[in-house]
Amino acid sequence: MEPLIQGVIRELFEVIKKREGKPIDALYWFRMTALDISGEILMGKSFDALKGDDHSAPAYVHHLDNAYLVWSLYGLAPWLCSVPALLPFKGLRDFLTAGDYVYKYGDDVFKEHLKRYGRTSNRRSLLTKIIAGDPSTGTEPLSDPEISIEVSNLVFAATDTTGNTMTYAFYRLCCHTDWQQKLRDEIRKSDVKAQDYNHQLLQNLPILNGVIQETLRLHPAAPTSLPRITPAGGWKIGEMNVPGKTLVSMQALTTQRNPTYFPDPDKFDPNRWICTNGGTPEMKEMMLVWGKGERKCLGQPMALMELRILLARLIDLFTVRLASKKTHDNMEMTDHFTLIPKGMKCMLVFEEVLNYAPKEEQPLRS
Repeated sequence: MEPLIQGVIRELFEVIKKREGKPIDALYWFRMTALDISGEILMGKSFDALKGDDHSAPAYVHHLDNAYLVWSLYGLAPWLCSVPALLPFKGLRDFLTAGDYVYKYGDDVFKEHLKRYGRTSNRRSLLTKIIAGDPSTGTEPLSDPEISIEVSNLVFAATDTTGNTMTYAFYRLCCHTDWQQKLRDEIRKSDVKAQDYNHQLLQNLPILNGVIQETLRLHPAAPTSLPRITPAGGWKIGEMNVPGKTLVSMQALTTQRNPTYFPDPDKFDPNRWICTNGGTPEMKEMMLVWGKGERKCLGQPMALMELRILLARLIDLFTVRLASKKTHDNMEMTDHFTLIPKGMKCMLVFEEVLNYAPKEEQPLRS
């Protein structure tokens, strides 16, 4: 999986290099990066979104955006599902069938993958593992229709979540240039560049991981409640006995800003993770960004790999600043099931680091 991620992020580097010194919409390009990575790993084929010009996103993205709204509408009014076929207006019909487009694309690409690689392949991606099942445990693979649906769901889940988190990480580093400098120093002193930013090495960089954790804390990709139902016999949550079959939910956006465990909770401070060696047990318990238990996000390892490699590569080679003060207004958070910037863009300027030498190490803030 890592070689595929590294390859896409190298493409992003070339995109940014061509636009060096000019304002670019980081939200758009990071989203296209996450889309291409998810295509490579989950469908066996890139969307080639990074090969286009500014904002010339693949048609898939347009339908993906509409699918969020359409599925919400169908949930509120299931009878709408039968309406599209009756509509004479193509635009409205295309809008209401956006979800169908997303799933048909997944099915077509899955069939193309089978035709090209067969059911056994040395290509290292999640799709090849799903097709093969797990012979070591006797786990049979899913049926072909189930696989095409699952890979479509996973691409849907992996694009905006990771792309938006990438964007907020760079936005925060632009607002807190001291942490941008500390991160660059850590990367340079670790000499990970000589190892082509190997992910195994990046996992051990405390400042890098602190920046990511603090970004996820303040800007959880799924900020609102993901409801669960208690078992028939009831359940004890903390000191409270909750009756069976009760709907229970908690919001990552609020639990992750609990001042009891995160002093000065609205402050961006990666040091809270660094000085606690990755977080206290209580801090970790309050982090709901990935979910909990058996229903924890399956894409966490993939997303963290993307975030670490992308941050390390770009901060090592570029300084980043806001294009203007208007970026602050655009980056205010709003809920679209996933957390997204209200202005739907993040204008940043990347400039190559020249004649850079790491500063002498300074003691971390307490």
